Amino acid sequence: MRIAIQTFGCTANHADSQLMRELLEGAGHTIVSCDAELWIVNTCTVIEHTQRKVMRRLKSLDEAGVPYIVAGCLPAAQ
Repeated sequence: MRIAIQTFGCTANHADSQLMRELLEGAGHTIVSCDAELWIVNTCTVIEHTQRKVMRRLKSLDEAGVPYIVAGCLPAAQ
Protein backbone atom coordinates (compact mmCIF):
# COMPACT_ATOMS: atom_id res chain seq x y z
CA MET A 1 0.00 0.00 0.00
CA ARG A 2 1.18 3.55 -0.72
CA ILE A 3 1.15 5.48 2.56
CA ALA A 4 1.98 9.12 3.26
CA ILE A 5 2.96 10.39 6.70
CA GLN A 6 2.46 14.05 7.53
CA THR A 7 3.92 15.27 10.81
CA PHE A 8 2.98 18.33 12.81
CA GLY A 9 4.67 19.43 16.00
CA CYS A 10 7.63 18.61 18.12
CA THR A 11 10.80 16.59 17.74
CA ALA A 12 9.12 13.64 19.48
CA ASN A 13 6.41 13.57 16.79
CA HIS A 14 9.05 13.58 14.06
CA ALA A 15 10.81 10.67 15.78
CA ASP A 16 7.50 8.81 16.06
CA SER A 17 6.83 9.39 12.36
CA GLN A 18 10.26 8.02 11.49
CA LEU A 19 9.52 4.91 13.55
CA MET A 20 6.16 4.51 11.76
CA ARG A 21 7.94 4.84 8.42
CA GLU A 22 10.46 2.14 9.32
CA LEU A 23 7.79 -0.25 10.61
CA LEU A 24 5.53 0.28 7.60
CA GLU A 25 8.38 -0.16 5.12
CA GLY A 26 9.42 -3.30 6.99
CA ALA A 27 5.88 -4.61 6.53
CA GLY A 28 6.15 -4.08 2.76
CA HIS A 29 4.38 -0.73 2.37
CA THR A 30 5.73 2.12 0.26
CA ILE A 31 6.05 5.56 1.85
CA VAL A 32 5.13 8.35 -0.58
CA SER A 33 4.66 12.11 -0.39
CA CYS A 34 1.62 12.30 -2.68
CA ASP A 35 -0.94 10.03 -4.37
CA ALA A 36 -1.21 7.95 -1.22
CA GLU A 37 -3.85 5.31 -0.66
CA LEU A 38 -3.74 6.16 3.06
CA TRP A 39 -2.49 9.17 5.02
CA ILE A 40 -1.17 9.08 8.55
CA VAL A 41 -1.41 12.51 10.14
CA ASN A 42 0.77 12.72 13.23
CA THR A 43 -0.70 15.61 15.20
CA CYS A 44 0.15 18.13 17.88
CA THR A 45 -2.17 20.26 20.02
CA VAL A 46 0.39 22.13 22.12
CA ILE A 47 0.32 25.27 19.95
CA GLU A 48 -3.11 26.53 18.89
CA HIS A 49 -1.85 27.67 15.47
CA THR A 50 -0.54 24.17 14.75
CA GLN A 51 -3.80 22.61 15.92
CA ARG A 52 -5.72 24.82 13.47
CA LYS A 53 -3.38 23.71 10.65
CA VAL A 54 -3.98 20.07 11.60
CA MET A 55 -7.76 20.54 11.61
CA ARG A 56 -7.64 22.20 8.16
CA ARG A 57 -5.56 19.29 6.85
CA LEU A 58 -7.94 16.69 8.22
CA LYS A 59 -10.90 18.56 6.75
CA SER A 60 -9.24 18.66 3.31
CA LEU A 61 -8.53 14.92 3.41
CA ASP A 62 -12.09 14.26 4.55
CA GLU A 63 -13.56 16.40 1.77
CA ALA A 64 -11.38 14.62 -0.80
CA GLY A 65 -12.55 11.23 0.48
CA VAL A 66 -9.01 10.15 1.26
CA PRO A 67 -8.65 7.59 4.06
CA TYR A 68 -6.52 8.76 6.95
CA ILE A 69 -5.38 7.81 10.44
CA VAL A 70 -4.91 10.47 13.12
CA ALA A 71 -1.96 9.81 15.43
CA GLY A 72 -0.21 11.93 18.03
CA CYS A 73 -1.75 13.98 20.81
CA LEU A 74 -4.87 15.29 19.04
CA PRO A 75 -6.93 12.10 19.52
CA ALA A 76 -6.11 12.03 23.23
CA ALA A 77 -6.89 15.72 23.68
CA GLN A 78 -10.18 15.55 21.81
